[in-house]
Amino acid sequence: MDLPGLGDSTGNPSSYTKQTLATYTHLLLDKIGYRQHVQVVAHDFGVGVAYSLAAQYRTQASGLFLMDFPLVGKNLKFATIQPLEWHFSFNLQKPLAEQLVTGKVSQFLTYFYPTQSHVAQPVPTDEVNEYVRVYSRPQVLHAGFELYRTWTQDEADNARLEATPLTIPVRLLTQDGFAPLLLSAVQDAAPAATGTDVKGAGHWLLDEAPQQVLTEVNNFYPAH
Repeated sequence: MDLPGLGDSTGNPSSYTKQTLATYTHLLLDKIGYRQHVQVVAHDFGVGVAYSLAAQYRTQASGLFLMDFPLVGKNLKFATIQPLEWHFSFNLQKPLAEQLVTGKVSQFLTYFYPTQSHVAQPVPTDEVNEYVRVYSRPQVLHAGFELYRTWTQDEADNARLEATPLTIPVRLLTQDGFAPLLLSAVQDAAPAATGTDVKGAGHWLLDEAPQQVLTEVNNFYPAH
């Protein structure tokens, strides 16, 4: 699904906190009849939305399969992760980030994707072209940056939600070498969560290791 404000969605969310976006997601799932037993798979900021969905609406999700995202909260702080990647700080600069990237979305994304990978072209050209198309919409470019600008509020919201741990199954995949840091943060929210990194892969797990991701998802949510 396109999160509110992203992709080909329309309208402007009242906030880009993951708690707010989770409420939109909850209402959409309710509207289309998925009120419980939802098998959630999420990547990047979708992980923040997925966690908030499961933590706020506890009968809706039957499990969380999560990929490569620092779930800030009780112990992992945004101040700890902000220095780890250049774009965490760049994207906070409002409205400068929008002003610098507007009209240069292709150059920005073509540069950005390899910086989060171990290979020269981790995201296929047809996918890059699609992302350029949607992020060339001013609303979407702004929304993409806004996801980062609420991270300190997300931290506070998650710390509050973590007071009641999740009991549903939770599995985390991360890029190579990041499992110890990211899994411990997820276990603050779901103490029984398991996880592993994908050897040789960067952030773009769906593009860099699709077969391993598919195998992991199928093992986590076996067909009945």
